[in-house]
Amino acid sequence: MTLIKEKSSPSVKTLPLAIPVLLLVITMILGLFLVRFLEKVGYENLREQSQNIINAMARGIENEMHAPQAAVQALAGSPWIFPALLDPSSETLANAHSVLDRYKDSLGFSVCYLLDLKGHAIASSNRNMPDSFVGKDYSFRPYFKEALGGKSSFYMAEGITSRERGFYAAHSVKDKQGTVIGVAVIKKNVQEAESVLASIKNLFFVSPDGVIFMSSAPGNIFKILGSVDKTKVHEFLDSKQFTMTSPEPLLQEPLRSDSRVLFQGEYCWVFQKAVGSPGWSIVLLAPLHSVFNYTVLGWVITVFMGAIILILAFWASWRITAQAILRESAELFRTAFQFSGIGMALVHPDGHWLRVNPSLCRITGYSEEELMEKTFQDITCPEDLETDLGFVERLLAGDIQNYQMEKRYFHKDGHRVWIHLTVSLIRGRQGAPLYFVSQIEDITGRKSAELKLQEKIVELERFNKIAIGRELKMIELKEKIKALEGGAQ
Repeated sequence: MTLIKEKSSPSVKTLPLAIPVLLLVITMILGLFLVRFLEKVGYENLREQSQNIINAMARGIENEMHAPQAAVQALAGSPWIFPALLDPSSETLANAHSVLDRYKDSLGFSVCYLLDLKGHAIASSNRNMPDSFVGKDYSFRPYFKEALGGKSSFYMAEGITSRERGFYAAHSVKDKQGTVIGVAVIKKNVQEAESVLASIKNLFFVSPDGVIFMSSAPGNIFKILGSVDKTKVHEFLDSKQFTMTSPEPLLQEPLRSDSRVLFQGEYCWVFQKAVGSPGWSIVLLAPLHSVFNYTVLGWVITVFMGAIILILAFWASWRITAQAILRESAELFRTAFQFSGIGMALVHPDGHWLRVNPSLCRITGYSEEELMEKTFQDITCPEDLETDLGFVERLLAGDIQNYQMEKRYFHKDGHRVWIHLTVSLIRGRQGAPLYFVSQIEDITGRKSAELKLQEKIVELERFNKIAIGRELKMIELKEKIKALEGGAQ
């Protein structure tokens, strides 16, 4: 079969210029699709990684919040607690202090304390400390008001006395007739929860109003993450929930999930997930530089190919005669085919190799002569062959113009090589199929990189296992609570 045939034509002088121009246009169009495709791949990879991170971190924080909530209900029901509220004598307060101390020391809380109906602390596990809560008025705290109404309450704030951030869990204390006589409160500081965030850049735990309560960067604590109404700044200060370090927001636009923002000179993608109390959320500002790298790669490939086409156009314009242009074009095709950095081949419709370049020989490990004695079916892994042949049938039937796929070749020495295959069909004047033009790119290295990415995902799953481990600790926590109740009785 003659694959390239020289032919005299009155218009042959225009072909060398027309072909590069056409190829340049096609390259630019395909390049645009390539850029968009790679950009989409970059976004999808970033989304998957970020969602895995934020889900693992959210579970860890929720576990930290659950500990004081579970314990305070048991504390409020202790038979040694309500006598101190009914009759705060030295004996009843001593018994209450004993229970508060056991809960604090055994379960690792910051402080446990009792509030009377006016919100005054009558007993506290830190009674002997300089920052003792005893005698302090906490009636303004929302957790006290809610618990006084007979409800359990959970609150996150900066301590008025200690200035330490913490999770506050409160529960009403009732007498034997079921009347609310006070409130039991447990505070757990945020150190363990914040340690979960420490390893991830640009990770924040924010209030409903956008105030940063925990952060992987300590310098951002109590700053406003997204822009808010100026009147809300005064509300923050009046609530005494936080000591705001700066009224100026870190972002110049409102915080919205799935939006793009400029943070500290770097464009980021906002991921947000609700955690704990209503309105509270964990926020990840994922840098977009990895997506930009995909986009830049697409443009580099496009510009490079466009530059090659332009060079060919200028090269062709210097040719004088049609025969010289044709000969040099044929030589250029041979050179490009022979020295291409990727594998190239002309393949008969029945699968036999008609022509192969050195790059393909290098990829497969076979010499040119050895490949000519085989078909592409012979070296294609059986798991991929059926898909490949399905595309070939559609190509021969005219259903598609070309196809691309990833598959594996058997290397001559026995191992498998991952390749990216692009195939188009060349037909004769009557439409009969002549041969396939195949481009084969060795992507084994990329597959190895994808494996490393998978290993990172496995690492994130390890975070999930840690979170599950924390859930198991909660079971142990409940057992300890039961033991404490038993000890209190």
